[in-house]
Amino acid sequence: MKITDNLIVLKIERDGSAIFPVFAFEGDAETPCRDGSRAENARAGRRILVDTGFPGQEPLFAEALAGAGFSLGELTEIILTHQDMDHIGCCKSFLAGAPACRALAHEDETPCLTGAKTPVKLAAMEAKRDELPADTRAFLEQMRQGYENRRLEEVVCLTDGETLPFCGGIDVIHPPGHTPGHCCLYFRAAKTLVVGDALNIRDGSLTGPAPQHTLDMELALRSLKKLSAFDAETVVTYHGGVFRGDVREALAALIG
Repeated sequence: MKITDNLIVLKIERDGSAIFPVFAFEGDAETPCRDGSRAENARAGRRILVDTGFPGQEPLFAEALAGAGFSLGELTEIILTHQDMDHIGCCKSFLAGAPACRALAHEDETPCLTGAKTPVKLAAMEAKRDELPADTRAFLEQMRQGYENRRLEEVVCLTDGETLPFCGGIDVIHPPGHTPGHCCLYFRAAKTLVVGDALNIRDGSLTGPAPQHTLDMELALRSLKKLSAFDAETVVTYHGGVFRGDVREALAALIG
């Protein structure tokens, strides 16, 4: 789904459900390189992917980007809204296939992405390991191995209030709660908030983060006040898709 000529919402489907990563770019998607490839053209402007899906979804991303006239090898930045596996799943392989690309995340998330710190939800399960049934302990081991296999060598730290000078300006917003370093992004030129898991959509309305997957629900809802400061006309939620309407009114209803 096109938000503007330079901001696209990808729909990645898996087992009957969908996630909605965002792709932003500078320049003309249709301009070919002199040799017919697109690698050189990628150096003419930024190619930014926000979140990278579940492990194993690389072919789905490749297909979605090809439909927009791009390839994974052109990526210059991957911005991770947070550390959950359904957001970081393909990041390591995307970086390996795009030598000029770098990963970015909020400074409170980066230790969990590089392995310096145990991912927070994994740590919470490990703390209760002895109380878990055998099948859940097996899942915990798979989860631990999955994170180990997807550790990133280097992640550029983002800070709350920072503005990235790409694609007309991207404001970094830190509304903690879902995870400690969850970040949202405001694309100024598109007047669009990309909110990761900080918000969802149900029956066409904005809702808060899913309580069963949120570390601190009270903090997560309180943090939404930060989003109200932006003149957004569109919100993109990772698990719900696109919301258009009175964003500030919708947020006010959630914040109370």
